[in-house]
Amino acid sequence: MASVILLILYVIFTSVCFGTSAKSAQISMECQPAVGVVGRTTKISCSFKTNFGADQKIIISAVSVTKRGETEPLFWFKDNTVYGDDRFKLLSKNDPSFLLSNTAVSDEGLYDYTIVTNRGIIEDGTFRISVTAALISMECQPAVGVVGQTTKISCPIKTNFGADQKIIISAVSVTKRGETEPLLWFKNNTVYGDDRFKLLSINDPSLLLSNTAVSDEGLYDYTVVTNRGIIEETFRISVTAKYNPPSISTWPVKILDGGPADLYCNASGGYPAGAIHWFDSTNTNWTKSTTLEITEREDKLLKMSSKLTVTNIDLSWAPFRCVILNSKFIKEEETMIHLTRIDGCSCCSSQKLCAIQFCTEDGEYGKNNNHHNT
Repeated sequence: MASVILLILYVIFTSVCFGTSAKSAQISMECQPAVGVVGRTTKISCSFKTNFGADQKIIISAVSVTKRGETEPLFWFKDNTVYGDDRFKLLSKNDPSFLLSNTAVSDEGLYDYTIVTNRGIIEDGTFRISVTAALISMECQPAVGVVGQTTKISCPIKTNFGADQKIIISAVSVTKRGETEPLLWFKNNTVYGDDRFKLLSINDPSLLLSNTAVSDEGLYDYTVVTNRGIIEETFRISVTAKYNPPSISTWPVKILDGGPADLYCNASGGYPAGAIHWFDSTNTNWTKSTTLEITEREDKLLKMSSKLTVTNIDLSWAPFRCVILNSKFIKEEETMIHLTRIDGCSCCSSQKLCAIQFCTEDGEYGKNNNHHNT
């Protein structure tokens, strides 16, 4: 409210300085009726009319826009600062036109527009905004792709005219957010750029992305030109990849019952990062005793390596299970391995520690890198 009062006082003060009227400065303004589309940016075109030379520039120092019937301005500009509804934007300090972003039905109506310039004040400016719903729009669904497979980006079109009026796509452009050049564009039935993208049809703006890669993940800007208008939309691609079956190894290869042991579980080729959990025969979770290392491969897929350290291992805890969880903590893979006493260990009856080793379920000893999927 204080800012509004200051603006009014500023206008009054400037009016006195300029002789209370812009007419003495021979300057006026004319605004054109504007037709906005819901959700889009509307331009309100206003131009100065003067009877002095074009070399005498007009500089805007303050503006005020009030919707007819309201008592307070909804937008005002002074000293390079904008107040009120930030959807309004003055085009420049030399052009009284302005932009209204994200137009809404409630913006429809008649407006009073006051401008303070170095050549005088214009107090009788008016303009009207009419608002209509878009004839055509598009809503793209978030897409989840799998590495190496084809991903569909579904973008159904919505219209407010009859289904008998066909929509024909003449051009499209897809740009990854943050990039300056489109990675795909389609014009005159010819596709340019990344040939992994394919427009579903000239009547359907949905896209297919073949051989999906981790690098495809991100937000995209999508422009579609049709015989019914231009549509601008965004869509997001998320990428996943299932981890390969894990492998288990130990150090040392031969482990003493009651002695220390490190158990290793490795799984690679997945995305995004997940977790590795360890369980013994009683289903006790040993994950708190582990360390997890995640590294990125050249293809952006990940390798997870987990190390379980046991200070005093007990043969009765076997078998151990290494469980691979994805980013949503859903189990993808599992490997089980048994700790088995070595046959013919005559020392076991007389000594506290006896050598044992990892053994796969088929009874092969000494091949500690074997694994068994369950």
